[in-house]
Amino acid sequence: MVSMAAMNYAGIVLKITHPQIEQIFNQIISELNHYHIKAYLDEASARKLQYEHILTPETARLIDFLIVAGGDGTFLRSIDYLLSKEKPVVGINLSGSLGFITEITLEELRETLSDIVNETYKFIYKSRLRCSVIRDSKTLTCADVLNEAAIIRNSLTPIVNFDIWVDNLYLSKIKADGIIVATPTGSTAYNMAVNGPILHPETEGIIINAVSPHMLSFRPIILPAGVRIKIRISKAIGPLYASFDGQRGIELLSMDEVRIEKSNFPVKVVQSRRRDFFDIIRTKLKWGEK
Repeated sequence: MVSMAAMNYAGIVLKITHPQIEQIFNQIISELNHYHIKAYLDEASARKLQYEHILTPETARLIDFLIVAGGDGTFLRSIDYLLSKEKPVVGINLSGSLGFITEITLEELRETLSDIVNETYKFIYKSRLRCSVIRDSKTLTCADVLNEAAIIRNSLTPIVNFDIWVDNLYLSKIKADGIIVATPTGSTAYNMAVNGPILHPETEGIIINAVSPHMLSFRPIILPAGVRIKIRISKAIGPLYASFDGQRGIELLSMDEVRIEKSNFPVKVVQSRRRDFFDIIRTKLKWGEK
């Protein structure tokens, strides 16, 4: 855990389009001031709010923890500021309904900051996946994802053929509109939208799922967290893209490979003391309601 003496700087990332962004920022600053914690604000929000202390790759090295106020999408855009897996991130949900990642409400901010400063906060390490795109034996791009890597055709591209290996063992050829490789955190994102399984966030596993598979026998598969996955685009006629957490992407060609393994840099996410994963599942998915 971090110590009270070390809590000198916080990073803040806001959902810039939120209608109450100024009031929310002022509330966060007020709570931080109570503990004499200096704040750096993401560049877009700093420009809008005329705040002079900007969160950059350089100042991110100074922060002891990160506050993200928005929704799950804002959270995913923000975690690149975390340069150490030991620095906690507080996800504050502003959408009106709890997020699967941003599970803390603005009303809980004061008690959450108190827990952080006093080393009593509850947290979970959320695993990430390291994804690389390989073309002609050259690495085109690498990315760590918290939710998923998705390989998806566009509406004008015919069905795609994928060949998949797990730890150099051939799994199968899959004909589909796309392939999703998801973490337990990502199991409730794109994966769930295409009828994939929900994994508890503390599960050590990786999901391989297909988008609109043209095979009646195909089912999503859950693999051990330590496996290495290789997906080769064996046949694609037309545009095809690899998307990483929906935040960045790259166009793929036939015979390109996407290689995926567990990242060495999980995200340390502060959890709410008022609810658990099952509370969030019931609320978000309206389980038990008529």
